Amino acid sequence: MSADEVMKSYWGGISEDFSDVVKNEISTEISKIWEDVLSDNLPKKNDLEILDVGCGPGFFGIMLSRLGYSVTEADYNEKMLEQAKDNIKKYGKEPLVSYRVMSAAPLDYDDCAFDVVISRNVTWNLPDPQAAYKEWMRVLKPGGIIMNFDANWFLHYFDPEAKKDWERGEQLVEASGFVLRKDDKEKSIVESIKEMPLTKIRRPEWDVGVLEKYNAKYIRTRQLPSEIYDEYYRLLYNYIPTFMIYAQK
Repeated sequence: MSADEVMKSYWGGISEDFSDVVKNEISTEISKIWEDVLSDNLPKKNDLEILDVGCGPGFFGIMLSRLGYSVTEADYNEKMLEQAKDNIKKYGKEPLVSYRVMSAAPLDYDDCAFDVVISRNVTWNLPDPQAAYKEWMRVLKPGGIIMNFDANWFLHYFDPEAKKDWERGEQLVEASGFVLRKDDKEKSIVESIKEMPLTKIRRPEWDVGVLEKYNAKYIRTRQLPSEIYDEYYRLLYNYIPTFMIYAQK
């Protein structure tokens, strides 16, 4: 199997576990932090059409439908999409949400179809992230925005400074009395992660350059607060913050 096929199988295999993570986020103060981030950055209009690329178990579908927006949940993994449907039925506003089995690129939509393209923890996992950004810009209406949330999750495989940051996070975990959780990914998964182009590149600087290439405007980045994680991951990712990339067409 190709690295992309291995990763697709991996995500399908952990879809229920990943869904449990989303349920925890929705049921704790973490959801309020995300609600504030979304409200602060979304266009100030009520009738937004939003595309959630790589939706996973439906976190943004829940959050955005609760805020009253129409959302299309798109994921290439049918098991993840099934989890999204179940979670949105329980925790979101189901009538506002539709679903598509679809990869991040190409997108099966006409030009200028959406007001917002949003994504979380997806671009690092793409075999061609530049093509994804090009497609996301294409399907945006004039004045529409991209909100992409991601991190340098696996840069420590390649970058000595990132490795130090990862190890410092592990030390914080142990110093706080937690048992460090073993990384039990199969070798094929680790090797496939290493083949993803963005695991080798420090971001979000790369993303800004690509969006400039596609004539995006008002590009900005920001670091999200560590409180978006539970206590364990707040410590582990202390030196690997999640960032937001915002850009307008």
